[in-house]
Amino acid sequence: MAKLSEEEIKLICLQSKDPPFCFRTLKSDPRVDISNIQTLATTMISKAHNYARKTHNEIGSIIEMTGDRSVREKYQFCAEMYKEAMDELGGAKQNLASGLYRKVRVEAVKAKLRAKSCEETVEKNSKTISPIRDNNRDFRNLCNIVWSISNRLIMGN
Repeated sequence: MAKLSEEEIKLICLQSKDPPFCFRTLKSDPRVDISNIQTLATTMISKAHNYARKTHNEIGSIIEMTGDRSVREKYQFCAEMYKEAMDELGGAKQNLASGLYRKVRVEAVKAKLRAKSCEETVEKNSKTISPIRDNNRDFRNLCNIVWSISNRLIMGN
């Protein structure tokens, strides 16, 4: 497979929810392998999974530091959502290896919705901005990139 062209990267990013984030991620991060679309998909699923793990760990720190029971419960819910998102991204990686690109897309959407549920739970009736708000947004954007790549894979097969 040939290296992804600028046009292919553009098509992937324009399909994502936040094209500037996508372009920055695909073009600026030297760890992102754009040697071909399959490799890019694997790289982005791993990147999203690692980001979910990082966020899950940050949530754990918040849970340990808070004395407020209702805040702790909200973040415990978030921790569970991110654990499930990591499981779904693991499934996406397996489905990618099996060529089940539609299932990759479904897993990416489910993982993204977990972060959205976390954000909605934490933000509800809260007077302060969540310390993981940016993490939730960036994680959803990474999942959107995986979704967009899976669409390209589906179209190619």
